[in-house]
Amino acid sequence: MGTGQKTIQKINKNLEQGVSLSIQVSLNGLSFLILENNSIRNLINYSFEKTNTPKQVLDQVSDVNANSSIQSQNHIHVKSQY
Repeated sequence: MGTGQKTIQKINKNLEQGVSLSIQVSLNGLSFLILENNSIRNLINYSFEKTNTPKQVLDQVSDVNANSSIQSQNHIHVKSQY
């Protein structure tokens, strides 16, 4: 049985080893999981004050992305679920 979530993955073939980033977006929050050598390096959670429309979630994700250093790092593997 499926969860109804969609997944996007990107692999950086220019990096032999490094840090993986997993992003999960929902109508009430956003989570980043950073893995290095299969060990959790960091888990960051952003909770939205209320359940939002998809447009409001996009605006809040854009705000988090603009104010976060996570996206500026090089990652060997990025997986996003929404």
